[in-house]
Amino acid sequence: MFETNCFYLAESGILIDAPQESADWLAEQGHKVKLLLLTHGHIDHVWDAARIQREHGCPVGCHPETVQMVAEPDFFQRFGFAMEIETLTPDVMITETERRELGGVEFQVLEVPGHCPGSLCFFSNGESVCGRRGRLARHMRSGARMPISSRPLCRMRPVRSQRARRVPRAGSAALRTGQAS
Repeated sequence: MFETNCFYLAESGILIDAPQESADWLAEQGHKVKLLLLTHGHIDHVWDAARIQREHGCPVGCHPETVQMVAEPDFFQRFGFAMEIETLTPDVMITETERRELGGVEFQVLEVPGHCPGSLCFFSNGESVCGRRGRLARHMRSGARMPISSRPLCRMRPVRSQRARRVPRAGSAALRTGQAS
């Protein structure tokens, strides 16, 4: 239904975001998730989160403002979406910080307001391992500086393929054939 990216860091078993069909892809590839991090609570990023938490027995980390989006089954219905998600209880609350160890990896975490309450961006060793969708992510990946509240938000370099694998989008040919890009 949605075309949403998520990222799997194979060395540490960290999955960032859990869109529709990501749980199936993980099972097909034989990957084990040790920690699930959510960049924000929109349904297209959390669709498989509860299933992944249940099947992998992994903790889930998110911003405190994301909790109601993943913990209340009718949250999205209140905004006119005719969908209900399987709920979960996040284990780790994450806010902006220069340094935070999550799942054995040291991250810099940025709060990136504007798209959704509680939106987060994760960096490891100065490199983005995930970003936000849309214009902000394109600007950040290009290294451009984009003002938020009259100050630069951050600079981001492209993801290195050996550090993170983008899980194919739902409905993509790569997902159907089991290949990741």
